[in-house]
Amino acid sequence: MSHREIIEVREGRWLLEQIKEKVITICPHAFEKIYQAQRTLFTEEALKLPLQREVPHFVALQQNGRYTIYYHRKNFFLNIIIEIKEGEIEVVSFMKKDTLPILRT
Repeated sequence: MSHREIIEVREGRWLLEQIKEKVITICPHAFEKIYQAQRTLFTEEALKLPLQREVPHFVALQQNGRYTIYYHRKNFFLNIIIEIKEGEIEVVSFMKKDTLPILRT
């Protein structure tokens, strides 16, 4: 079983409740995998705002205890990986995706 395998799908509004009144931090290595040109598009603020204000299209708990969250954009999905800690939400990684994950039953 992969540490990224989805073990539980959650309601999008559930995530907003979990994030409410928590500090959102961005892990320093979250920006390491993107090109410099993309860093102007994907700023810390651009990652925090959807988490604070938007109901995600898809939320799931991964085997590693982190949550994978998908926000629909015009031509892609913004996938943000977070870890929920006591009083804090940490953005661990993010990426552009063309599709939602396929769930195996």
